[in-house]
Amino acid sequence: MEAENSLTIPYTYYIICPDGRKYYGVRYAKGCSPKDLWNTYFTSSKEIEKLLNIFDKDLFFFEIRKIFNNTADAINHENRVIKRILGKDGWLNKNLNGSEFYHNIPHSDETKNKIRNTLLGNKHSPEVVERRRKSNTGKKRTEEFCQLMRDMNIGRKVSEETRIKQSIARTGTKRSEETRAKMREAWIRRKAV
Repeated sequence: MEAENSLTIPYTYYIICPDGRKYYGVRYAKGCSPKDLWNTYFTSSKEIEKLLNIFDKDLFFFEIRKIFNNTADAINHENRVIKRILGKDGWLNKNLNGSEFYHNIPHSDETKNKIRNTLLGNKHSPEVVERRRKSNTGKKRTEEFCQLMRDMNIGRKVSEETRIKQSIARTGTKRSEETRAKMREAWIRRKAV
């Protein structure tokens, strides 16, 4: 990456809140400097913002962890650190580069209900269904990809609770004879492996 504006000094930082929770972040805005932290810059975290409304800013511990020559290195370093702390108790970090950790942090019941209510009754139009069907027709997965998927699923067990949920979800659904025949063939092939 080419040399950036000499006034911009990307850095990562670490904050401990008065309630003991921690936050790790990166700053790389144009013209930023480590001197900004906790003077004019108080992170982009909404959780920290809430805590600053409760606690005096002098009760927070903050530290510059590392200074970088370019933005890409700063972001990559923050990503590595956040992946290590992901899902651990006591950390306020909720996303990585703005992407929610959907697969690592369980949704609250409130969030699950919001998602459920948003999706409830949503059906794809026949045009969308047809467009997807056409785009997938004739596509073949490579043998390498298929083997990778098989290897990933070896030894994978589904809990009894999940089996019951799946059974309830499928109750009342009808499959054509053609679909059932394909499923039988797939089952036989799977058993032969």
